[in-house]
Amino acid sequence: MKRIPYFRAQLTQFPWGRIEADGTCPHEIIRAKMGLLGVGPAFGYWSARSDVRPHDSAFPEPELSSLPTDLHLPTTKTYFHGQTLLAEEWPDHTTAWKLKDPGHIPLLDFSDVAESLCPSEVEEGEIFDWESWYKWRSIPVASPAAWLMSYPLSIYHLLVNVLKIVDPKRSSSYRQPLHVHYLGAESELNFIPIFSELALLLPHTDLTITIFGKAAYNLIQLAKQSYPNSIAAKNPVWEYTAPDSVGGSTININLYDKAENWTRQAIVDEDKFPDAMIGLNAGLLSDNNWGDPMMFSALLEIPFAITDYMEQILETTVTALPTLRTETARMIGEENAQYSKLMEPFETSIDPNPFHKPGQRCISVVRLPNIENGFCMKLVGLDPIVWERRDEAEAERWKEMLLRGEVGREGGEVMTEREIEKIKVKDRVLAIVLGLLTAVVAMIFAVQYRGS
Repeated sequence: MKRIPYFRAQLTQFPWGRIEADGTCPHEIIRAKMGLLGVGPAFGYWSARSDVRPHDSAFPEPELSSLPTDLHLPTTKTYFHGQTLLAEEWPDHTTAWKLKDPGHIPLLDFSDVAESLCPSEVEEGEIFDWESWYKWRSIPVASPAAWLMSYPLSIYHLLVNVLKIVDPKRSSSYRQPLHVHYLGAESELNFIPIFSELALLLPHTDLTITIFGKAAYNLIQLAKQSYPNSIAAKNPVWEYTAPDSVGGSTININLYDKAENWTRQAIVDEDKFPDAMIGLNAGLLSDNNWGDPMMFSALLEIPFAITDYMEQILETTVTALPTLRTETARMIGEENAQYSKLMEPFETSIDPNPFHKPGQRCISVVRLPNIENGFCMKLVGLDPIVWERRDEAEAERWKEMLLRGEVGREGGEVMTEREIEKIKVKDRVLAIVLGLLTAVVAMIFAVQYRGS
């Protein structure tokens, strides 16, 4: 409960902020008053399902027969994430924001605007909360932009302040390439262009983001089947270059089309290891598909950080992670160089995310802070920080081991079928453990909520 005053103060700094008697924020009522409540491309970046359940697992997939095949901007009776990507081109950025006052929009094109509205090149430590971002962007706090911008700015916070992988030595003569794997994205597919904000926030950086998740995978399959000329049918689905005056950074966003979720195969498919893995509103213990990301980010020392709705969810995750890391260590064997690292005590911190979506979610039985992108945590970090990218030869060696089923051995000896099957059994056991932990979390929360 000690966090409540902080989160309420963050909400009430906005003129549109409202707190109900039960402590929740009526996001949908506020959006409806602004004309931003609805689904489908007609609502631009704000298109979102009206439901307190945040993820897709409980919902049926859209029927292909309900989808038009001859419209530039398709609409369907069944909402699904990323519908706009079935068009042949993105809508105008300013139009897609659907805000009545153009001064409330975080612009991406500064060619025809007053110099006073153009952001300056970000200095280290300059952007640290909503107030500083609104000031830097010359946008009044009357703008509801924070609700959507929480996503790119949360990624910014995780990369810069949590994982600390952004090199402060970047300059016009030294550009830093960053490749990020973005896991579990769903509603974010509706507003991919706003992630261009990262190119403005990270000067002298060439950023590539690959989006993983069932929503993205299904969208790609549908696009290739019925909309071959659509945005979703080819990568990158979005590109942006920031003005030279703010560092000239670039961003390319791709959708991963080889599987519904991130698995160890993603390491094989990539030319290099990602510089970081990110998950927003992750819910690591709520889905078995997080097993591989948690296991292999630790095994391969890939920096990995997440946000989640509640501090208690992350506390339970911290309790569960040592078990997962221990099982991973036993799987690879004591002879592996990573064994001792995985067996070390797991230490991290759970902190409020200064770029959370303002306002308590409308689940009245939950009195503890329950907020989109509310809290953040590092799962894997590099300490001490090393700015040089991972050695390519080492990355290639790991890829070959993964292809041959040799993860767990330091030598070149190929594993037997029985040894591979033992690893598969351990994977299934880990999935069961995660499922049991999820049930325990649900019981703990139920008890806490009744007592609130």
